[in-house]
Amino acid sequence: MSEEKLDVIVVGGGPAGAIAAYLLAEAGLETVLFERGNTCGSKNVTGGRIYTHSLARVFPDFALTAPLERPVSREAVSFITADKLVTVDLDNPAWGATADHSYTVRRVSLDGWLADRAEAAGAMIINGIRVDDLIMENGAVCGVIAGGDEMRSNAVIIAEGVNPMLARRAGLLSGDLNPAQTAVGVKMVVSMESKEIESRFHLRPGEGMAQLLVGDCSKGVPGGGFIYTNKESVALGIIFTIAELVKSGVSVPDAIESFRAHPGIAPLLSGGKAIEYSAHLVPEGGWSMKPRLYGDGVLVAGDTAGFVLNCGYMVRGIDLAITSGRLAAETVIGAKSIENFSAAALAAYEQKVLDSHIGLDLKTFEKVPRFLEDTPAMFSAYPALAADLLTDLFTARGGKPERIRSLAARHIGKAGWLRLIRDGLKGVRAL
Repeated sequence: MSEEKLDVIVVGGGPAGAIAAYLLAEAGLETVLFERGNTCGSKNVTGGRIYTHSLARVFPDFALTAPLERPVSREAVSFITADKLVTVDLDNPAWGATADHSYTVRRVSLDGWLADRAEAAGAMIINGIRVDDLIMENGAVCGVIAGGDEMRSNAVIIAEGVNPMLARRAGLLSGDLNPAQTAVGVKMVVSMESKEIESRFHLRPGEGMAQLLVGDCSKGVPGGGFIYTNKESVALGIIFTIAELVKSGVSVPDAIESFRAHPGIAPLLSGGKAIEYSAHLVPEGGWSMKPRLYGDGVLVAGDTAGFVLNCGYMVRGIDLAITSGRLAAETVIGAKSIENFSAAALAAYEQKVLDSHIGLDLKTFEKVPRFLEDTPAMFSAYPALAADLLTDLFTARGGKPERIRSLAARHIGKAGWLRLIRDGLKGVRAL
């Protein structure tokens, strides 16, 4: 590789890295992006959804040009037991019409499109080569070592994903991943005709559904399930907290097959062909697992920075990644204007993050990951409580009916009044 010193090297071709590379190149900075996959998006996995406010800020025409799947007009949150499903379902046609809420998405398409935009703006995209190390001089990051060669730069933006090898090398965090703050997500994609998807999920033409589930889908392990409708496929999967998964001994392949065969899920997928299986690590610690975001000549963004939000009823990551990539690029552009890439100059990035929706979101829901981790009844007793209570409520036996208050009291008593009150108060404080 050339001995020429570049302005910026970006490590990782996901949304954070690609957005950063696009904005840097558009501003005239010499930018190289390394992606270890054969193409950007070829190895990247997500449940399948993007909240588009952050994308719209960079590409106002995204709804016309980005390879998105379906605008989400139907939201569902479900408690699931071994044989029952209790769902809160919202159908909002306005979301499908305005294109400013969220879309289902396939990362191989989205990430490839973002990389193409970055390349068209002037960034060099190098696929299929892993960055093995950073060039460090006097504590400052001065470039990378990739494929046995050195490439120097004024700044490096690390967007390498959830396992931050390079961020550790840069001294921005220490230790290994915390299994209690990291989850593994497994996903299956089932192909199906577009009209069949719309019929089965009660959707208007072209519109989509997002469903989050908690309970038996993760076999009592803290985590949850998801279902997203694409144009001609349905993505479903489960997320498990690694620490609890290891303790439980649950088989992940068995769990996803059981989820697929659930009586409330199987009819939605009947006749579809499984065309893809994938797995991915997910940072779930929220604000508490945020590393130091900057150093001399270096910034971190996206999953590497722990920028994922799971508040139970909503899971977000791509919009936080895009915003962090944008803010990292803006910070480096500012540093270039004064030719100063020291930690003092790049410290502006952390304040930008704090002032953005990333900081506001993660700080607001800072206690939620711990609440979910410390409330095992959310994944077993409470789904059963909801399902059993509603089963009795909607059953007529031909005898003297039971008053709703006594019916509720009987079922809540089984789950434990004190536990329910305690967990309810913890949940209110967390949210």
